[in-house]
Amino acid sequence: MTLKYLLLLIALTCVNVNCKSTYKICVPVQYLKDCEAMLEVPTKSKAVLECIPARDRVECLSFVQQRQADFVPVDPEDMYMASKIPNQDFVVFQEYRTDDEPDGKNISYCL
Repeated sequence: MTLKYLLLLIALTCVNVNCKSTYKICVPVQYLKDCEAMLEVPTKSKAVLECIPARDRVECLSFVQQRQADFVPVDPEDMYMASKIPNQDFVVFQEYRTDDEPDGKNISYCL
């Protein structure tokens, strides 16, 4: 019964909220060509991504906060900086670890 109401709520949310058709990933300008090359790789996902260049990772955090970009890959030190930005509402939604150190300290995140 609860599952039925949850599915109804999700369905109503998708109907009433403008679902995004394009998501913007912010990258420092020196990685813009790599980002654009990444987007040319065919995937099963129907999500459309757009690369947004920024001066550096700090400016990317600012773009996400101002809703000029939807997400940005960050390192732990960037997450610390993001936590100090006033009126921030960042959410970590993905964690990446290297193959060399699956339990190591080399972790990247997406905000």
